[in-house]
Amino acid sequence: MRAFIACDIVHPGIKEVISEIRKTGAAVKFVEPENTHLTLKFLGEIDEDTAGKVGAVLKGVCFRQGVMEARLSGVGVFPSQNYMRVLWIGLVCPGLSRLQRRLDDALFEIGIRREKNFKLHLTIGRVKTGKNKLALINCLEALKDREIGSVKIDEVKLKKSVLTPKGPIYSDIMVAKL
Repeated sequence: MRAFIACDIVHPGIKEVISEIRKTGAAVKFVEPENTHLTLKFLGEIDEDTAGKVGAVLKGVCFRQGVMEARLSGVGVFPSQNYMRVLWIGLVCPGLSRLQRRLDDALFEIGIRREKNFKLHLTIGRVKTGKNKLALINCLEALKDREIGSVKIDEVKLKKSVLTPKGPIYSDIMVAKL
């Protein structure tokens, strides 16, 4: 199964940002609101046995962590404005950054590769073509320092992802409360 570890993120400000970007007419495939999440670790294809081990690690790491508040702040792109692929909203939460590092270390102990250059972010869309690129760049410039609001992070999930022509379908395999 294709799997990842994430926190679901819901905030009305996300829809407002997407609405502003839509006005540019740029060719962007936006993430469905019910699928918006912060990926702490992409696992790729794993088997049931590995999923069980990951679930145990996740519960152990999250057991020591309390509920957190994350600030949604700023809008940007990966990898760069010259080659835009992913549109994101930034998250500011030192506790989540520490949790991700502890999770990464613990997963490494069971044979899962470490993350490189991890950045807290919510993917909100993927740029499909260069259509209206200048309008998109101008919009992103206006949004780059936007303070969107705060969200409570009270659980972390091991999720399964099934890719379909209409987009991914996510389901929860395991939920670890903070």
